[in-house]
Amino acid sequence: MPGLYDLPVELLSQIGENLDDDDDFLALRLASGKLNHVFREMHMSSLYKSRRVFTMKASVENLIKVSKNPTANYRVEHLVISDRPPYPPDLRRFPMRIIPWLEPLTGSNNDPQGLFPKITDYINDEQDLSTSSASAEWTALFAIAFTNLPNIRSIKLESPPLALTRKEYNLFYPGLELGPGKRIPVKLDETAGRYYPERHALSGKTWPRLLSAVYVARLSKIEAISTGYELPGKWFRRPETQYIAFGSLFKNLTHLDLKIGLDWEDCLSFNELPFLNSDWLCKWLSSLGGSLKSLLLCCNMSRYEPRNGQPLLIKKCQLPNLETFGVTDGLLENEDLKLFIWECKGTLRSLVFDGCYLDQEDRWDEIFEYISKECRGLRALQRDGESVLACQQSFG
Repeated sequence: MPGLYDLPVELLSQIGENLDDDDDFLALRLASGKLNHVFREMHMSSLYKSRRVFTMKASVENLIKVSKNPTANYRVEHLVISDRPPYPPDLRRFPMRIIPWLEPLTGSNNDPQGLFPKITDYINDEQDLSTSSASAEWTALFAIAFTNLPNIRSIKLESPPLALTRKEYNLFYPGLELGPGKRIPVKLDETAGRYYPERHALSGKTWPRLLSAVYVARLSKIEAISTGYELPGKWFRRPETQYIAFGSLFKNLTHLDLKIGLDWEDCLSFNELPFLNSDWLCKWLSSLGGSLKSLLLCCNMSRYEPRNGQPLLIKKCQLPNLETFGVTDGLLENEDLKLFIWECKGTLRSLVFDGCYLDQEDRWDEIFEYISKECRGLRALQRDGESVLACQQSFG
């Protein structure tokens, strides 16, 4: 039976494509000169192609360090930005909360290896950039990094859950000393996951800071954006010059996944429904031009009873090349939805409505008949997980 060294390069390449652990790559590269040559590029790509950045100063500075490395910066294509800190909540005030994390490493909560001071002293010196007072520094640091990362293709604002990688443990918990060859205890990730706090509204802060940094760095190669957390609906009301700037900046954007929050602070009474001005949203979407091919919108309105007066999620937009459109938890108006579909009827291939209401609930059949008649190239039409395209074929 041939050994690993005797396999053709094509098979070795397939093995490398299925590896995502630094230890495995390192072991293969150290085995022989041939394997080092075959797996070097794959190893480097696995290290740098996708980077997650926390809104902690050490994490952003680490990204800046990568951006200044000429052998690494051009490899970075995908960024994941996490507003959720990699530490237990309120650790500065309650440092003993780190003890349960140490138990999987030490076998007890007595911390015999002296990890407690090593970790807590480092964390107390770490700066959280998610606070309002750090807004300017957040934008400046990310702009510095982005300027030297010319090949970024996608940006995602991460929502939970998350698990730290080895590199992240070593960055945020250097006292653990989880170097190459030292396996991360399974219980460490399980314990850590229980201590990450829920943080829902942070994209309201992160989103404008992120776009400012993207604009300063002129990251015009971005093809996909996902917000993860809810954005405040009123953010989409921009000065006219900014709509023009977005169209120029995101000329290559093909996929957009937006979660939109309702603006409760604008309500005058408890019984008043929160506000979402769909005109602002649609004007911003239209400013992105004809490059957008996939649009996913989520507006958490399933918590409300459908009735007149609720904010509508989508109206007429100029998206002539849109192929995939999905709406989750939105209230839709019959005629506005038809106008939206009309603008992209020649290119639409997939339509998905999940947990959505029409302003007149008994008119779904009318909408589906209209879609089947106008969207000749449609391949998929779903409502609440069920395909409705087959039963509409007779309308063609």
